[in-house]
Parts: sequence; structure tokens; C-alpha cells
Amino acid sequence: MQIWGWLFNTAAPVSSLTALLTVCCLEGRLATGIVINSAFYHWNGKYWEHKTDTAINKLITDYGQKAFKISFDKDSQPYIIRPYENNKHKESAFKYCRSRLERETLTTNAHLLAFNDQVVDLRTGQTMPHDKAFLLTSVVPYDYQPNSECPEVFRQFIADSFGEDMLEVVRAFTSMFLDPTVPYGWFPHLLGQSVGGKGTLGEWH
Repeated sequence: MQIWGWLFNTAAPVSSLTALLTVCCLEGRLATGIVINSAFYHWNGKYWEHKTDTAINKLITDYGQKAFKISFDKDSQPYIIRPYENNKHKESAFKYCRSRLERETLTTNAHLLAFNDQVVDLRTGQTMPHDKAFLLTSVVPYDYQPNSECPEVFRQFIADSFGEDMLEVVRAFTSMFLDPTVPYGWFPHLLGQSVGGKGTLGEWH
């Protein structure tokens, strides 16, 4: 079996569909990928970023076009054929890659929240570097600032819309949305006149 070509990111000679699947699954971009609940994710250095099935099929199709098979004619002369450029092989490769990269769903990481600069343990406040082993599939796109004050523009919005005394209530139910370890025994039900800030607060969440 000849699959040395893919090591140099060039056209890969393969002698079987299994080899083609191996090339697709172990090539650099999918080698840093996993599958959770049948969905593909790619490690981007901070969290596992979702990749659509369309993107994965495109990657497989591109490598299916590159891959070729070496055959020999009746005079033992080698020639190249490209038998992998069809939907049948693409679909087989897709199913193989998804099965090969499947990971058991991790339910013990709900207490971890990724930010741009680090990961926070919501139970203790402990911070730690990003780590692919946490299997986090989302990130808060800001740096974590512990013990920071409420931004003045937001404080003023709450005071004007709901009253200063509601600031801690809004903070409490907002933290429930951000912290999946908090039991959902309560939910906000906003009442009031139109153009009073209810919709703005809902959109913000």
C-alpha cells in the first residue's frame, strides 16, 4: 500500500478505499478534530469549534480528487487511475471519519467556562489555561476579569428601566444563564409598559 504522498500534502497514491479513508481522517486538519454527538469539532487553541458536515464533506472531496491508485497494464507498466471521485466513496469516507473520531459525551465539564484568555471553574473561581481535554465547545469572546464592577452603562440602564434596587436581581438571574451548574428553579418574568427595557434586556441575554 502506497500512502507516502499525503505526508507531503501532495496527491496521495492509495491502493484501497481504506487507505483513502485513512488519508482523510489522519491528515492535519482532521487529526485535530473530534466528533461529539455526531457533530464534527476542530480544536482552535481555545475551544472545540463546530464544523459543519458540508465543510467536512468538502475536505473529503478535495482529498478524493487528489488520491489516485497505481495499476499495471498487461506489460507490467504502471499507470494512474482515480477511482475515488464519486459520491459513493465520499459518503463512505464521511461515515468512517465520523465513526473514527467519535468521543464519548462528557457531562462532567459543565462547571467550566471558557473565556478568550483562560478557563474558569464556576464552582471555585479557579482559573486555568485552555485545554482540549476539557471538551468545551463554546467560548465567551472576552477576557475574564474577576471581581470587576458592573459597567456603568449597564448599571444606568437597569436603574432607568427597572430601578436601582433590581440590579442584584438582574445580576442573579444573569449569572444563572452563564453558569450551567446552577439549578434552574427560577426564571425571570418581565412585566411593564412597552419601550421600558424588557426587550433590550432579553436581547442582551
